[in-house]
Amino acid sequence: MPRGFPNRYDVFMRWVVLIAVTFLRGTASGYEFDPNLWQRLVLTEVMVAPAGATAQAGQWIEVRNPKGAPFNLQGVVLATIRGGFHVVSPSKALVAEPDDLLLLAPFSDTGALPKGRVDYAYGGDFWLDTTGDIVLVLKAGKLVDVFAYGPESLPVIPGASFSLESSASQVTKEWCYGREAYDPAGNLGTPGEANPNCDGDGDGTAEDQGDCDDHDPAVNSEAIEVCNGLDDDCNGFVDDGVGPPAGPCRTLGVCAGTDPACAGAAGWACPYPDPYEADEVSCDGLDNDCDGETDEDLVSPGPCRTLGVCAGTTPACAGAAGWVCPYPDPYEADEASCDGLDNDCDGETDEGYDVGAACTVGLGSCARTGTRACTPDRTGAVCDVEPGLATVELCGDGRDNDCDGATDEDFPVGEKCEVGIGACRSVGKYRCAEDSLSVICNAVPGTPEPDRCDDGIDNDCDGATDEDDCEAAPAGGNGGCSGAAGPGRGGGPAGLLVLMTVALTALLQGRRGVRRRHSGRSGMR
Repeated sequence: MPRGFPNRYDVFMRWVVLIAVTFLRGTASGYEFDPNLWQRLVLTEVMVAPAGATAQAGQWIEVRNPKGAPFNLQGVVLATIRGGFHVVSPSKALVAEPDDLLLLAPFSDTGALPKGRVDYAYGGDFWLDTTGDIVLVLKAGKLVDVFAYGPESLPVIPGASFSLESSASQVTKEWCYGREAYDPAGNLGTPGEANPNCDGDGDGTAEDQGDCDDHDPAVNSEAIEVCNGLDDDCNGFVDDGVGPPAGPCRTLGVCAGTDPACAGAAGWACPYPDPYEADEVSCDGLDNDCDGETDEDLVSPGPCRTLGVCAGTTPACAGAAGWVCPYPDPYEADEASCDGLDNDCDGETDEGYDVGAACTVGLGSCARTGTRACTPDRTGAVCDVEPGLATVELCGDGRDNDCDGATDEDFPVGEKCEVGIGACRSVGKYRCAEDSLSVICNAVPGTPEPDRCDDGIDNDCDGATDEDDCEAAPAGGNGGCSGAAGPGRGGGPAGLLVLMTVALTALLQGRRGVRRRHSGRSGMR
């Protein structure tokens, strides 16, 4: 029987039931489908074309009661689509106990069956067509079971019965051909006995013959074990003693030393180590695809920087170092050089150095303005001008001539100053000299006069007082000095001082006299 036949037959039988029910409903008797009667009696084996005997003498039908309660066959009708018709035991009960097998044949002693094996003889009014037919089991006008055979579904093989696998459920039927001889003519079947398993995959063995998977013709007790994750030879072990693999593994690159191994359902496999790649994709300095070449035909993971000094740079595989971007020598991951280049390729040049910004160098008159520019050693940026030359600090021009940050320092302009001595001494403030290199006092000394005797004043402004050649005060003068201006008595400060001294002395003396007089008066009292 071809592989997969039982499944196709099951689908076919479903259509047969539908057709049979439709056919029966159309008859005068008005047959109908009743789920309570459906398969209360099951057709289990049918011999259509026996060998060594006529069809009338050798045909037989086997039925079974699959339920847990007895079933009375009295009044059961056997019919075929081609016109066969027989009412079973119309006059007396014919009971099939639970799980009973009953053998039905045209005659009780046909010569083709062991004597006494037939349980019921249905006579010559019911025949099975040897090319193809549909057998119907009916009771009380209701369908009980149905079986179809023929060239398109289950071809007739002379000498072999149609056998329903004993383990088949009541819903899904798996039919096959009898495989055990039951008479001298070599007819195959098990009339009146439990049916063997079907060879569902057509590999020559059934489940009761050691086939552990009757749906796979490559799995049976005679099969050769192969690497497929199955117990092909049905010895209870999977992939045991499998033959050699189809071919060797790759042995170059990372695959060196790899031997084939059985991987179960995946078949033979080469357990290459982790760096292995069917197609080289990793940049790692290894021959990952084991073809004798390293890092060939790779696709870079991403672009390099393309601004500044990095323009035109493309990724390159550097072996064990992986993918790199071979930037040219001026490249810097972080901009550090001041050289007029975009070293870190971020679109900005010499950032952090303020190149081109205005700047000033020097103090005071030396201050000069320029712009910031990179130093020759590229390590920084400076102002691109030199400070002016410092000169001598000038007094009074308001500028820092010597460029030390201070203006007119060391010139005491505005500070107090004195000129002249004695009666000629005068006080003023310093001012810048005409040459702007020094200061002079703006005071003018008094005019010297002849030295007067006994006045304690340096009248002639020579640093000495009451010198030998001094002039005596004129007679009748106040305090020995003339009230009128004379030699050595000008209206200068010295003369005024003398007059104030004389006046003060006279005043003090006058007060003493008064006190004495007051004292005398007190004594007289």
